[in-house]
Amino acid sequence: MSLNPQCMAINNVVSCCYVALTILWLKSTSSLYQIGDFRETYLQSFLITAEVLKYLAFGFYAPSAPKKPDSKDSKRPGWFKSTFTILSEVLTFYIVAVLFGAPFLSKQHENLTFAITMTVLVVLPCCLYMGTDKSVVVLLSLISPAGNDQLKPFFRISQFTCLGAWLGAIVVPLDWNKPYQVWPIPAILGALAGYFFGHLFLLSTYLLQKKFTKRTLKSQC
Repeated sequence: MSLNPQCMAINNVVSCCYVALTILWLKSTSSLYQIGDFRETYLQSFLITAEVLKYLAFGFYAPSAPKKPDSKDSKRPGWFKSTFTILSEVLTFYIVAVLFGAPFLSKQHENLTFAITMTVLVVLPCCLYMGTDKSVVVLLSLISPAGNDQLKPFFRISQFTCLGAWLGAIVVPLDWNKPYQVWPIPAILGALAGYFFGHLFLLSTYLLQKKFTKRTLKSQC
């Protein structure tokens, strides 16, 4: 299922709202500094639920592509492939975190929590809307995918999310002795902030383009 520009803009608004409300909920329940371990909070479960609910809601509005005749490939279990891909990408984020300096032997649960969070924010949305193969493209691409306008928004969000996680992790080694410096709390908060600003950037771009188009049409009349 692909999202047209209008549905994508609504998706951006909903995503910004639910991320902001999530942060406020964590802050109000004194759980903000417990998000580093999935056993302590339900953040990851909430994020997964929110993304799936968004997908189901937009399924009623987004135009569906015409179905192709059944083939051997289409009869293969898609859920198995999707599950395997998502688990592989969780492992990928886990390895990347360790390569960038995350503790390997002492904080397995924290590393896994970070990997799950990044997979939910970066991979799951693209996997739901564009398919498993496209989610791998988004994860592995170093530059924006050319010639695929439907894939570019997901890639842009992944850029902001990964950048936010990286910027958030900068405070981990600093000698401030603050609770928000404990790995992977700042990286997860940074990823959420990047996800928020990624959607905000796409929404702002859409509104500016729409405004520019209206002005152009008026000038031509």
